[in-house]
Amino acid sequence: MKRIAAVMALVMTVGTIASCSKNASVNESASIVDTSSEVVTDTTYEETTEVVHESHYTFKAHVYSGVFDGIMGQDMREGYDNLVDAVLAGETSFKCKDEYTYGWVIGQYPYRLFPVIAEYIYPDYYADGMGHFKYKIPYEEFKVKLQEFEDIVTGILNECLEDDYSDVEKALALYVYFSDNYEYNFDMSDKLMSEGDDPNISGYNLLTEGSNICQGISIAYSYLLMQAGVDASTVMGMRDYDGAHHQWSIVKINGAYYHIDPTYVIGDRGSLEFFMMTDEQRYNADRYYKDSFVYATNYYQDHPYGDYSATDDSYKELWDCYFVSMDTAGNKIFGMNLNDEELEFEYKD
Repeated sequence: MKRIAAVMALVMTVGTIASCSKNASVNESASIVDTSSEVVTDTTYEETTEVVHESHYTFKAHVYSGVFDGIMGQDMREGYDNLVDAVLAGETSFKCKDEYTYGWVIGQYPYRLFPVIAEYIYPDYYADGMGHFKYKIPYEEFKVKLQEFEDIVTGILNECLEDDYSDVEKALALYVYFSDNYEYNFDMSDKLMSEGDDPNISGYNLLTEGSNICQGISIAYSYLLMQAGVDASTVMGMRDYDGAHHQWSIVKINGAYYHIDPTYVIGDRGSLEFFMMTDEQRYNADRYYKDSFVYATNYYQDHPYGDYSATDDSYKELWDCYFVSMDTAGNKIFGMNLNDEELEFEYKD
C-alpha cells in the first residue's frame, strides 16, 4: 500500500509546478474565430440572416492520449478503462492486472483523462484481481457533478468548434478560448509557494471555477483537445536560469509534435508566441530546455518515454504575432505584430 500512497500523492504534490505565469500583463485585443458561417438571404423580407452551423460534439467517457498511453502501456490503459466503466455504473471496484497497476491507474489516469472522476473518488485497496475505490460524496450527488462537468465540456466544444475543423483549427480555437475566458490564479500560486500544496490545482477546478495555475490549465486544455479527437498530453519543464517548473500541453498533429502553452497566452492575451512551438521555440519563449522535459506522467523513471521531439517549425511565422481571426474555409490565420503589421498565414489541414 505504500506504493499506492506514493503514486496517489502526485495528485496533491504539485510544489514543483511553481511560478508558472510568464507575464501578468494582459493584451486586450479582441480574438474572434471565423467559423465561416453560411449567409442566407430571405428575399421575401429583404433581410440578410446569418445562419450559424451548429456543432455536434458529444461527451466521450474514454479519451485517448498517444503520449500518455505510450508511456503507461496497455495493461494500465485497460485497467483505467475498467475503472471508468465501473464509476459510470456506480460500482466501487474494477478489474486490474495487479496492485502495482492499480496504484498507477488510480494515481495518474483520472487526473489527466477524466478530471471529474479524480475529484470525487479515492483509492481503497487491491485484492484478488480487483481494484477498490470509494466516492467522496454520495453517488447520486456524484452523478449530478458528472452531468454538470459533461455539460461544461460539450458546451465549450460546441461553442468553439465546428464539426469539420481540422486538428490545428481545434487547437487554435481552444487556445483562443482559453485566452479570452480564463484567469491565472495568483492566490493559488502564492499558496503553493508558501504551503507546498493546494488541492484545488486541477483541470476540473479550472473548468468549473475559471481560474487555476499552469498544471490545471494545461490539463484542462489537453483534455478538451482529446475530447475533440486531438492527440494531446502535458509536459513539465524546468527553466534554466532559475530552476522554476512549468507545465504546458503537447499535441501530435499530422504526425508531428508541437508544444502549446495555454497558461502563457492567458498572461499575454492573444499572443501566438506559444502556439505550435518547437522544442527550440519552447526554449526561446522562456528558457525551458528539452533535457528537463517530463511528458504526461510525473514518475517517468518507472515508465520511460520515447522520443517526442518537436522539430517542425512550419508555424514560426506566427510566433511574433497576435491572433486576429481564422478563415477555416481558406486555411488562413490572420495576425498582427507589435509594429501593427498584418500577417496572413496559410496552414495545412
